[in-house]
Amino acid sequence: MRKEVIKLGMEVKDRISGFQGIVTSITEFIYGCRRLGVAPQMLTGEGKPRDEYVIDEPQLDIVGNGIRDESFPREAVKRKRNYGDPNFVPIKHQPDLRK
Repeated sequence: MRKEVIKLGMEVKDRISGFQGIVTSITEFIYGCRRLGVAPQMLTGEGKPRDEYVIDEPQLDIVGNGIRDESFPREAVKRKRNYGDPNFVPIKHQPDLRK
């Protein structure tokens, strides 16, 4: 059994295919199966990111921290996110019941 849990941003390598990349997504199913989306750090010939591959967690080995830096200032994570105009007020929807 694995001692360290794989987290988002870690660099992993597939034992079977040798595919290596950064964990960009984690899907956990109701019966305990975890599948991880792994994206390679290299680009295609056109300079576009390569596709992410979904791999079962048991066949992955941790290679390194990848882009997961534990010294990253946590204040930046706790800030309120701004998703556009800070003065935006949503309009309450009033259904038209005359139809």
